[in-house]
Amino acid sequence: MRKASFSPDAAQVQQFGLPADANLDNITIHAGFDILGVSFQCADAFRGKSEPTNQIDMILDINADDPASAQAAEDFYQRVSASGTVTVGWETIFLKRNCDVVK
Repeated sequence: MRKASFSPDAAQVQQFGLPADANLDNITIHAGFDILGVSFQCADAFRGKSEPTNQIDMILDINADDPASAQAAEDFYQRVSASGTVTVGWETIFLKRNCDVVK
């Protein structure tokens, strides 16, 4: 998996309206990673008070008709579910179990 992450520097604190005492190492100005060949780009939102959230959804569109793609997705799903670092919601399970309906 390819990944990269960049935090803002001290000169960008004012530009982004960040608090002067912000811990810049905990802020992501730009990050990117690949999952199953799909490139994801992300960044923290610099609007208002910075608060952790669990309100992020990501959707991976895989070719469920291709056995190799379907197996790679299943392996990834199992690894993420078992990691304990990501909450896998009911939407994921529904889509996974009903992929013929979602096509």
